[in-house]
Amino acid sequence: MRISIALATFNGEKFLKRQLASLADQTLKPAELVVSDDGSSDKTLSILFNFAKTAPFPVNISQPRSRLGYQRNFIRAAKLCTSELIAFCDQDDIWEPKKLQIMRREFNDPDVLLAFHGAILINKAETKIGHVHAPRKNDIRYEPLEFPSGMIVPGFSQVFRRSLVRFNALHRLSADPHRPNHRMPHDLWYPFWASVLGRVVHVPAPLARYRQHGANTSG
Repeated sequence: MRISIALATFNGEKFLKRQLASLADQTLKPAELVVSDDGSSDKTLSILFNFAKTAPFPVNISQPRSRLGYQRNFIRAAKLCTSELIAFCDQDDIWEPKKLQIMRREFNDPDVLLAFHGAILINKAETKIGHVHAPRKNDIRYEPLEFPSGMIVPGFSQVFRRSLVRFNALHRLSADPHRPNHRMPHDLWYPFWASVLGRVVHVPAPLARYRQHGANTSG
């Protein structure tokens, strides 16, 4: 199974190079990096196009005609991916080298529609400041309708089957449970469908470093 990385960017020049380097260092190379840039006015696009010249995989960069906001921009990036599996990617984190290799194994089970992993919290200087989900040894597997509705599943930690993208046409009818007047964010949208229709797997291994720098869009 091939994996596409779906990266949504917006004025991310400060940390983007570090993230892109960690994508290039993956032991299992993605089939493609799909970038949807939401109108960056800094050096983000220049960094992306320079990276595309030497990246060990194809890099496809596009821009929506108008600003979408980070949630809809991620959904757009997912729609543009072509592989069987899609991995969301933030512009300011760092992936561990074996992230894609470890996560792809979970999809040998055809009933698994989405898997997510743990992470180490870091600050802007890359100093460890905590964890996303408590570390544990074994994976947790949730059958359909068993996934805890209140569990936070950060988008950067998610890998899911592209088959879930077929529900995007319904996204305009969704509601964010925390902000009912807004649409459901991308990192709730795909886990929702995966938890209803198939298995969801929590891989507790910290496979990314989640950067908190004071200017995060969410976190």
